[in-house]
Amino acid sequence: MQKSTRQSYFDFLRILAIFCVIYNHTGKHGVLVYAYTQSSMEKFFGYLLSIITSELPVPLFFMISGALLLGRNESLKELFSKRIFKMTLILVVFSIAMYLYKSGTGTYHYSLSEFFSTFFSAQILPSYWYLYAYLAYLLCLPLLRILVSGMKPVHYIYLFLLYLILGTLPNVISLWIKGFSLNGSFSIPFLENIIFYPLMGYYFGTLLSFQDLKEKYRTPLAISGMIGLCLTYLFTKIYALPPEEFTSFNKGIFQSSLMSLFVIFIFVLFRCKKTNSTLSEKRALLLWKASSLVFGVYLIETPIRESLTPVFTFFHPYIGVIPSTFCLVAATLLVSAIPVALFKLFWNTFRPKAPSTTKSGK
Repeated sequence: MQKSTRQSYFDFLRILAIFCVIYNHTGKHGVLVYAYTQSSMEKFFGYLLSIITSELPVPLFFMISGALLLGRNESLKELFSKRIFKMTLILVVFSIAMYLYKSGTGTYHYSLSEFFSTFFSAQILPSYWYLYAYLAYLLCLPLLRILVSGMKPVHYIYLFLLYLILGTLPNVISLWIKGFSLNGSFSIPFLENIIFYPLMGYYFGTLLSFQDLKEKYRTPLAISGMIGLCLTYLFTKIYALPPEEFTSFNKGIFQSSLMSLFVIFIFVLFRCKKTNSTLSEKRALLLWKASSLVFGVYLIETPIRESLTPVFTFFHPYIGVIPSTFCLVAATLLVSAIPVALFKLFWNTFRPKAPSTTKSGK
């Protein structure tokens, strides 16, 4: 049997990212512990985990998508029929489902006008902002494919430096000069996350060889990644936004492009593990099946996580806040994966099969 060319490190990264996503949604039951605890140890690890789980997962998802999709030769018809239509349908169906769920909990009021207003101007769940961003990325995909066909390595480096400097320096200055910001007209569209991170994923996941990454880039990226994480931690402590000012999108974490250093390091670290050569075919298949559940888990984790809050409450007195949060996240992952796996099994069993193009006879 021929060995699969599938890159297993993508599967590891997806599973890591969804764990971070769910942890980032735990509120006072985890991600915000640093703002409420009096324990110096919990405050330290709380800051660190909040920074990582807030800033790591979405860029990783976009980097994976860039590495997998930007190099493909796909017509506009195929793109719209296979990807954009599917993502739009998912967004509509799950927004309706979560609107009904949130109406049952008292967040919404079973109003058609409220649904359409919220659906178009914001999102039904705070976490569903990613669906809108990913849909925008898919619409840009044909143009990004043309862009990468003409980019040279120096252009990726130039883009990265622009992102790092313009995304960090103004925010650092604003810590000392309140209200400081760049003129709104000074905007560079290529620095948007839906463009920047897919391009970085294509560069570090496709254009650079495994050997170059391992021998030339891994150590410098490891050093810069740790520097980015440490500086973000330091500036987050300086930033010290009070808990009463937290929102769904700003949990007191210092927002800058410094964490891009850490994100790219994690991406390269997993690629350099060369998991394809160390995993057996059976384990690689199991890993792929687990990672294929990630998107479905993301779509339905909110009501499941909220219903599993007693897991955190039960463990908290015995093992503390952060380990209890890990238990809650693990339980949410496992319980969410069950209906997703059952649906995929049902769909793969009963969906109409495409007609075979293989000719019979000799």
